[in-house]
Amino acid sequence: MSHRLLRCIPPTFFSLLITLLTACHTAPAYHNYRSVSVEGWESKDTLSFSIDSLPEEGTYVLSLGVRTAVNYPFQSLWVVVKQNWNAPLRQHIDTVACITHDSHGNALGTGVSRNQQVQPFDTLQLPIGAKGIISIRHIMRRDLLPGMSDVGIELRKAE
Repeated sequence: MSHRLLRCIPPTFFSLLITLLTACHTAPAYHNYRSVSVEGWESKDTLSFSIDSLPEEGTYVLSLGVRTAVNYPFQSLWVVVKQNWNAPLRQHIDTVACITHDSHGNALGTGVSRNQQVQPFDTLQLPIGAKGIISIRHIMRRDLLPGMSDVGIELRKAE
């Protein structure tokens, strides 16, 4: 019976459905990850991301992305995120917590050999052509943080 139902639905319906599902998500204005040593990310190792020029003005959501290996020994990751923007001149520093495991030690997020979480943490009003540098360093109690593989940021226009 279900095969008959599928034959009755015109092919343009599926094309329209795919278009509607993919149109709801805009591409990020900036999205990049930096690798860190799985053996240990040192607290003095600052990761920098340079945003060259935004294509349009508007409200943007800034998110932190982390990828942890199976052997990440903590339930969370605490980082300091420093933003320097040129237009308008703005410097902003945030402390961001990304929860990586639940209270039972089960990894959160998605992935198989690496687990990925994305944590939105700031909303910015930025003009067209804005340029910025975003720096991230961990502030965990251990100087050498094992089990992290990648840290990144995503800047996406708010919908």
